[in-house]
Amino acid sequence: VQQHDKNFREAEAKLFALDIWQNNQKVRSWLNSKWLSIPERWSRAWTGLDYQLNVFTNNGVEANNKVLKYSFLKTANGTKKTLSEAFDIIINKFLPEQMRRFFLGNTSQSGAFRKYKDHVPL
Repeated sequence: VQQHDKNFREAEAKLFALDIWQNNQKVRSWLNSKWLSIPERWSRAWTGLDYQLNVFTNNGVEANNKVLKYSFLKTANGTKKTLSEAFDIIINKFLPEQMRRFFLGNTSQSGAFRKYKDHVPL
């Protein structure tokens, strides 16, 4: 985590050195309000290492992509979401729901969740 924090601080310093950061108050305000004020929600420096989405196989990537695309990013009138709206949905809805399903799936298989039949060896 220390290395991620160091990388985050270095990247942040590079951002602050950019002309667009220094010369555009709107960019600074937007990034500060939407992203930089809450790095624990998106930066690896604050991400726990105990949970990973299944992104290591093509099937897992495609399954997650399909759920994201058709369940979370789908709009009633077919309009496309902005990048900011898509990130907001991914961070605030999609990932929390995936974590909830991950933990529910794991706990539902444990003996603490339900009583097994007496003939099932533990």
